[in-house]
Amino acid sequence: MTPTPSPIPSPLPVAFHVPHLDAGGIERVVVNLLINLDRTRIRPVLICGRRNGSLLEKVPGDIPVLDLGGLPARKAIFALARAVDGCGARILYSGTNAANMTALLAGAVLRGRVLVVPSEHTSPRVFLDTAKHPRLRAWAMRTLYPRAAAVSVPLAEVGQELREVLNLPKLRIMVQPNPVLDARFAELAARDPEIPLPHPDVPLIAATGRLDEAKGFDDLVRAIALLPHSDPAPQLVIMGDGAERPALAALIRELGLEDRVMLTGHVDNPYPVMKRADLAVVSSRREGFGNVLIEAMACGTPVVSTDCPVGPRVILQGGRYGKLVPVGDIPALAAAMAEVLSDGDLANDLAKRGRERAADYGINRTVGLIAEQFVALAAGRPWPEPTNAGGTSPRE
Repeated sequence: MTPTPSPIPSPLPVAFHVPHLDAGGIERVVVNLLINLDRTRIRPVLICGRRNGSLLEKVPGDIPVLDLGGLPARKAIFALARAVDGCGARILYSGTNAANMTALLAGAVLRGRVLVVPSEHTSPRVFLDTAKHPRLRAWAMRTLYPRAAAVSVPLAEVGQELREVLNLPKLRIMVQPNPVLDARFAELAARDPEIPLPHPDVPLIAATGRLDEAKGFDDLVRAIALLPHSDPAPQLVIMGDGAERPALAALIRELGLEDRVMLTGHVDNPYPVMKRADLAVVSSRREGFGNVLIEAMACGTPVVSTDCPVGPRVILQGGRYGKLVPVGDIPALAAAMAEVLSDGDLANDLAKRGRERAADYGINRTVGLIAEQFVALAAGRPWPEPTNAGGTSPRE
């Protein structure tokens, strides 16, 4: 086991390392932690590979933001080690697979003076199936992850899958549900939308996320084309930006859906759109957690999701709180959307249940747990487990 520094300072200094602060799921998780962690218990420091991204302006002013200057990987390891040592952090939390490797190697440079907690937020099996150089990456994870004080995952199922994929049955896993709904959520959702929306009589479908292959927005666009004819026809709003935007725009033109599908680009506050939508859809091919599901349900909007690994099935409890369809089954996705849009009783029931389920992921509950876990880890004690993460505890 990694040696534990002593004595434990209060508040506990914790460094958070991400490559950047572009608007992605893991970056939002880190920013929500930075905003909401109790400063009497945790003293956070942010260390960015590059100090840029649309979420940078949301980082509270009391938090030091250190910039590694976009250094190449080898130099970044030593720069990160110096930054962590300089700020006196006892725990180094990292997000994204590449940042995890850098953090674990920096921890090795520091010879146990910091406890490294890499985080995995997606299905390891699907990630490695689609990653560049999957064998090399799996070897690196298998070699480096046992050096972690614990690996943070949003759901127990992600941790169990990580153990299986890497053949590391004793890997130390810390389940930390994503902090999603903060105290300002209701106020943000009540604001006017930042983008123009169709007339209220037009059924509105909302989707949000980074425009990349994993989100399956191409399948969602194709499913829109399969919806039964209605007047007025449902319209889809996809909020987000990313590398797949040109391909999605071309697909929309190819299918003749320019008047029914809108790509908005990044929307700083998507919640008013979600709240006004008749349906929210997650079309992902993989989701380690599924923040969007929680946000949409908290807005009182019924949801349809692909049954992708691994978050949606756990969050929606196998379909109790929203419709689940197989990944890549475009006709099934279209049928589920059409069913919710045409059945008011079903939509209202899903909306009511969804609000109840979303309450499990209030930010005070999750951030308080994470602070307790960090303090326990630094003290060498067993850390508390969440009660709403799904599955059984994956602790060693």
